[in-house]
Amino acid sequence: MRQRARRATRQSMARPLTLYGATLLLAASPDSAQAQASPQPPAASPRSEPTVVIRDLGPGSAGRVLRAVLAAPHATLTPRERGARVSLRRDTTYGTPVVVIGGDASVASTVHGDIVVVGGDLFLHPGATIEGRAVAIGGGVYNSTLATVRGARLSFRDETFVVVPAVREAAGAAAGAPAPADTVTLAYRSLGSGPPSAIAFPAYGLRLPAYDRVNGATVPFGPTVSLDSGRIEIDPTVTYRSHLGTLDPAVRAQVGIGRREAIAIFVGRGTRTNDDWNRSDFLNGISALFGGIDVRNYYRADLAEARLSRRWETAALELTPYVGALTERAWSVGPDSAAVGAPYRFFLRRDRRRGMLRPNPLVSVGRISSVLVGAQGTWAPSGLLTSASARVEIPFDAVAERRFVQTTIDGTVGFPTYGGQRLDVFAHLVATAGDSAPPQRYAYLGGEDGTIVTLDLLSMGGDQLIYAQGLYSVPFERVRIRFLGSPVIAIRYAVGGAGIGRLPSLAQNIGLRLTVSFVRLQYMIDPATRDSRTSIALSLFR
Repeated sequence: MRQRARRATRQSMARPLTLYGATLLLAASPDSAQAQASPQPPAASPRSEPTVVIRDLGPGSAGRVLRAVLAAPHATLTPRERGARVSLRRDTTYGTPVVVIGGDASVASTVHGDIVVVGGDLFLHPGATIEGRAVAIGGGVYNSTLATVRGARLSFRDETFVVVPAVREAAGAAAGAPAPADTVTLAYRSLGSGPPSAIAFPAYGLRLPAYDRVNGATVPFGPTVSLDSGRIEIDPTVTYRSHLGTLDPAVRAQVGIGRREAIAIFVGRGTRTNDDWNRSDFLNGISALFGGIDVRNYYRADLAEARLSRRWETAALELTPYVGALTERAWSVGPDSAAVGAPYRFFLRRDRRRGMLRPNPLVSVGRISSVLVGAQGTWAPSGLLTSASARVEIPFDAVAERRFVQTTIDGTVGFPTYGGQRLDVFAHLVATAGDSAPPQRYAYLGGEDGTIVTLDLLSMGGDQLIYAQGLYSVPFERVRIRFLGSPVIAIRYAVGGAGIGRLPSLAQNIGLRLTVSFVRLQYMIDPATRDSRTSIALSLFR
C-alpha cells in the first residue's frame, strides 16, 4: 500500500513539474553547475536559477535539511521527461550542493557539498565523491562500495515534497495572481497519508519474526487499527513462541497530539532482555539459528508502560524528550542448569558456556513500578553523524522495597577523517544510585564478536556497566574483488566492565578487523592478559 502511495506521489509530482520544465531544465546539465561555481564568468549569459520555496516544512527533520540546503548556493536539477533519471556523470565536478527535484538520481561525479534528492531514490555509483551528506526524501540512498560520502547518508522513505501551484505574495500583487514562472513551491506530503483503512492487516497480519534460545521462533500476528484519520493507531498482537509453547497478548497504541506531541502506550506479556543494545533482534536471531550462539540473557514479564513525548527539529538536530511511567511484574525463564532441550540450530552448540543451553540468571520475582524520564535524538551536520539516547528510571515500588535510580545511556559518533577513512565511536553506560537494583535490571557484556571478545560470553554483569568502542576504518578503494567489492581494514579498540554496586577493573581489547562485503575476519588481544581470539562473523554486527 505504501509503495502504491509512493508511486502515486511521484507521478503527481512529475505532472506539475513539467509546467516548470523550461525553467528547471536550465540546471539539468552538470556544466551549468560548474559554471556557477567557477570564479570566471561564463562565455554565454547564464539562465537564471529558479527559486524553490517550501510552503510546508512538515514534521521531522527532512524539511529542515532541505531548507538549509536551499538557503545556500546550490544547483537545482530535474528530469527532462517523466520517469527519467537525473545522471551526474563521471569526471564532472559540481562546485555547490545539488538538489534534484521530482525523480531518481544516479551520481558518479564529485559534489562539493550535500546532494539531496526530493521525490526519488539516490543511487551512488563507483567513483562518486560527495563532500557532504547524501539525502533522499521520498526514497532511499543506495550505496556503492567504491563511492565516498564524507557526511551522513539519510533516507526519508515515508515522506516527500510535491510541487504545488504557487501564489504571488509580493506586496501590491493582485490577490490570487500566479507566482513568477521561475518559482517552484514545494509542500510536505506523507507517503503513508491519505484516508487510512479503519482496520488493516499488514502482510496478512504477520509481523517480522525473531529467533532466540528461549523463545525459539517468535511470530507476532495482529491487525493495525487507525482512527481519526490516522491520528490514533492501535496495534494489538498475539505472539506465538514456539519453544515455550505459549501465546503472549499485547497492545500498542500511539495517539498524536499535533505534529510534535504524542502519547505511546504498551500493555502486554513477553520475554524481555537488557542486552539488546549490542545487536538487533534480526542479527541476534541469525546468530542463534545458524551459529548456535545467543548473546542475550532473558526473563519473562507482564508490562504496562506509557510515555508522553515532544519532538524538536532543526536542519541538523532532531530531539525527542519524554516522561512516562511503567509497572512490571517479572519472573525467571529457562534454560536452567538442568535443561536438556534447546531450540533448533544448524550448528549443534549444546555447551552451557556459550551455546543455546547457557542458563539464564535468576531474577527477583515481583513488581517494579517506576517514573521514567528520557530523551533520544540525532545530530547530523555535514560530515558528522551523532545519535544518543538516555533513560532514567526512578522506582517508587520495587522488589524487596529497594530504592534505586538507574540511568542508561547509548551514544554513537561517526565522521570521516582523511580520504575515505573514518572514525566511529560507540558507548553504552548503565549507572545505578542508591540500593543495588534487582537482577532484572542487570546488563551484561563479554564474549563473541560484539564487546570484549577475550572474555567468556556475558561473563560480566550487574547494575553498573560501562563499555566503549572505537573503530578506525581504512577502505582500499583501488582494490576491488569481483562480486565482493573493496576490502576494508580497521583498527578496533574496546574497553568495558560490569559489576554489582561498583565497577571492577576494566578489560581492554585491541586488534585488527578485515571486512570484505558481508564477511568479517577479526583478531583481538587483551594487552594485560595476552589472551587473544580470532573470529569470523557477518559484517552486519557491530
